[in-house]
Amino acid sequence: MPGNDDRIEILIFSLGARLIVTEVCSGLRSFVPCRRVHLMVLLILASAGAPTPRALALDACFADAVGIWRGPVLNGSGIEIMTTSFSLDTEGRLAGWYHIEDTVPLDGTLTDFRQAGHCAAEFVWQDRDGSGTVHIDFQPELGRFLGRWGLDRPAPDNVFNGYRSPAVS
Repeated sequence: MPGNDDRIEILIFSLGARLIVTEVCSGLRSFVPCRRVHLMVLLILASAGAPTPRALALDACFADAVGIWRGPVLNGSGIEIMTTSFSLDTEGRLAGWYHIEDTVPLDGTLTDFRQAGHCAAEFVWQDRDGSGTVHIDFQPELGRFLGRWGLDRPAPDNVFNGYRSPAVS
């Protein structure tokens, strides 16, 4: 029977989608089952698909922000209609894209999510005209977000708003 100071090593080899776990309990001449090892391996494998701590720390309103929104945006010298879509990226952070309906339509992305308060976020916007920062206050209970955009920092008059698009049946 192994003592408390016996060392347990786990070797995990990834062969496609198959994992092989080999247990070696030092001080023994043969392989023996180690229940604590099985539990530890199960916990490691289960946590591999779990959300990141960063994703778990986000306000619930960011998950509510996922979906399609439509609203006004200041573009050039006037207000245009914009469609914005938010989703969660592979790390659980909010990301998005937008489409501005102008004489020459404009598409852009919203990346580098940073939580800036309760239900508030800042993103880097980027499109063919440049890049900068957009600050958005999400108000999912009212079905809207209110935002401002700018180059280095958001400008008070640079509207970037969205309202929940009705479901299409």
